[in-house]
Amino acid sequence: MKKFILMILSVVLFQNFTYSYSERMISIEQLPVAAQKFLKTHFANQPLTYAKVDGYMFDVDYEVRLVDGTKIDFDRKGNWTNVERKAVALPETLVPTKIVEYVAKYYAGTKVVKIERNKRSYEVELSNGLELTFDTRFNLINVDD
Repeated sequence: MKKFILMILSVVLFQNFTYSYSERMISIEQLPVAAQKFLKTHFANQPLTYAKVDGYMFDVDYEVRLVDGTKIDFDRKGNWTNVERKAVALPETLVPTKIVEYVAKYYAGTKVVKIERNKRSYEVELSNGLELTFDTRFNLINVDD
């Protein structure tokens, strides 16, 4: 009997982990407060096309798309992790000042069209296609074309 109960319990737990992935559309009000504040600060004049939440087991992230094509990813706490525009520069208020200064000095005439951050680095893509990677102290650590 104990083996039978253990087997049933194992099946139920396996199903919960297997089916714990969910992706669904949400309203802007359902985003974490930090994400809502970010959108109001940097993209106040851009209407939202959609927002969705992706959840898998214990990890949750959010994706927002604006009418102008801007794509923004947020972590479970609402901190931005990736912001991308196709041909339009990102707001300079979004890009760290030292990166803006570096790009202006060494890549004059280009704009930052994508920025991605994690715990160890910032990666930016320029309008000329170059990708620059900076450490958390904003030292250039890689250039990729």
